[in-house]
Amino acid sequence: MLLARLSEVPQEEYGRLLQRSRQQMDDLVPTVRAVMEDVRARGDAALRDYTQRFDHAQLETLEVTPEELAQAGSQVEPEVIAALKHAASTIRAFHSRHLPPEGRVETEPGVSVWRVWRPIERVGLYIPGGKATYPSSILMNVIPAKIAGCQDIVLCSPPRSDGTISPVLLVAAQIAGVQRIFKLGGVQAIAAMAYGTESVPRVLKIFGAGNAYVATAKLLAFGEVDIDMPAGPTELLILADETANPRFVAADLVAQAEHAEDSACVLITTSRTLAEQVAAEIAAQLETLETRKYAEASLERYGALLVADALDEAITFANTYAPEHLQIITADDQRVLEAIQNAGSVFLGNWSPSPAGDYATGSNHVLPTGRYARVFAPLSVESFGRKMQVQEATRDGLERLRATVERLATEEGLPGHQHSIAVRFEAGADAQGARTLDLQVGNAQRFENTLDARPARLAVIGRVTKETNVQITLNLDGEGNARIQTSVPFLDHLLNSFARHGRFDLEVTARGDTEIDDHHTVEDIGIVLGQVLQHALGTKRGIARFGSAYAPMDEALARTVLDISGRPFLGYEAPGLAPWVGRFDTALVEEFWRAFTNNAQVTLHLDIIRGKNAHHMLEALFKSAGLALHAATRIASPDGSVPSTKGVL
Repeated sequence: MLLARLSEVPQEEYGRLLQRSRQQMDDLVPTVRAVMEDVRARGDAALRDYTQRFDHAQLETLEVTPEELAQAGSQVEPEVIAALKHAASTIRAFHSRHLPPEGRVETEPGVSVWRVWRPIERVGLYIPGGKATYPSSILMNVIPAKIAGCQDIVLCSPPRSDGTISPVLLVAAQIAGVQRIFKLGGVQAIAAMAYGTESVPRVLKIFGAGNAYVATAKLLAFGEVDIDMPAGPTELLILADETANPRFVAADLVAQAEHAEDSACVLITTSRTLAEQVAAEIAAQLETLETRKYAEASLERYGALLVADALDEAITFANTYAPEHLQIITADDQRVLEAIQNAGSVFLGNWSPSPAGDYATGSNHVLPTGRYARVFAPLSVESFGRKMQVQEATRDGLERLRATVERLATEEGLPGHQHSIAVRFEAGADAQGARTLDLQVGNAQRFENTLDARPARLAVIGRVTKETNVQITLNLDGEGNARIQTSVPFLDHLLNSFARHGRFDLEVTARGDTEIDDHHTVEDIGIVLGQVLQHALGTKRGIARFGSAYAPMDEALARTVLDISGRPFLGYEAPGLAPWVGRFDTALVEEFWRAFTNNAQVTLHLDIIRGKNAHHMLEALFKSAGLALHAATRIASPDGSVPSTKGVL
């Protein structure tokens, strides 16, 4: 492993350190392209051939069966399942804040412009295998996709030689909520998702990290499909001064190096003493490491301990190196952070090792590698969708823009553009608009006369998937009667409180794969409850739209604020909430309300203000939600109008 003063590193060696696995990717292009074109031409037959050749597995079916999913939970230790659920909760907590609501911008009086979120309809996720299994990568990919609202998620991961996928990966997939899993790895998996085959559906965007072959395949697929980023062999740069603990630094470099022989691990420090101490520590720690052969090969190939003459020189190198992971361990980490421009994920101080981010801080570990951190960001909820621009102008608003648009259209030689504006201000246009308005007013008057005869605001919605069967009936003008029968007893209790305090009639029947966990059942009930509310509201004529309520439960206090806005957003705060109430995973409450919010198309803020008993805290929350929903859905306007910044909703 190279140990040298940065200014004395030979230019060729310096370039090799910067290039790391990217040079390898360039060399792989012909081989990778040939495999991808073969999959495009021969479909499933090519997939089976390459899986046998590279993974030494003969596959009858490419997709994981329901039976394999059902059996996975019994083959994984309960402590591992608990750790995955804990990691999932922190990932959800961080990623749920990625899509703050945006308001309208009035660029001129009467001219509004805004953006609306739309998820990508079908996405493909690649989860690497080979040297190890990575259930954490499933959580990192699937959870942001679910929060974004992606409905069709395809997951590929390499099979073992017996043609199965590790049970822990299947359990992680079920915790995260993905349903379609294929036993495919490497280049052939990327090609299958990019082009589609008889068994594997074509996706619109491919996500996930992999080795150099996978990263090259993603780059070649770009254009046919979108990709998240070039995410290849992992890498770590540690920027440290004399305040760093050499034992910690060595452990972090070794941890990253053990991934594979092409991992890149570099220390840049202002302390020659620290560099020498780290070198000794690495040698000692490798002695007992089970993955020593991978770590040693990696450190020899792309590892280095570099000594900078000054902190500014170290910072410049860090920005040039543009690492996937950057640990900063200095006397003033915040000052150094302000000078960092290029890094995927940054870890500050002696107590923030990159493995913590790999699993459980809540940040995403799918990151750009090979210096692509200069232009790509980490995987996030935003990666799984896009924002559409919307604009709306009144007549007065358009008139304010008229002269500008017509002048620029004429300047650019586009007379049709100019006419599109001018025609709206020709003589008679106003009269025609007025006649239309009179008709609308007449219709509104006739509707007003029938408000008293309004049909019952009742809806029935069902949803059947491979994992669940959910049926919900909702009558908003009921009396608070509830009949709840799901396979999650504590959720039954919460929904009873929700209906009783909301004074609406609610009937829920649900069956799900709760022998694995409660995630699918709870989420799908939230989905259907949101859909049934939207249907029951109908045109929303005359509703109050806004509702808020506090509700206590002994020592606990919760608050709900609701806007039936047509703009889905969930704000959820539950500080101090214990992870379990009996056998119920309390992290699922946020998933329930997120599914409800997205499908009901409402803005919902839920806050547990205080409490010590998790049961009381959640019961208070559902009570307040019921009260707020009752307030928001009550008929408040006899003429059927609903308040809105646009005039009426």
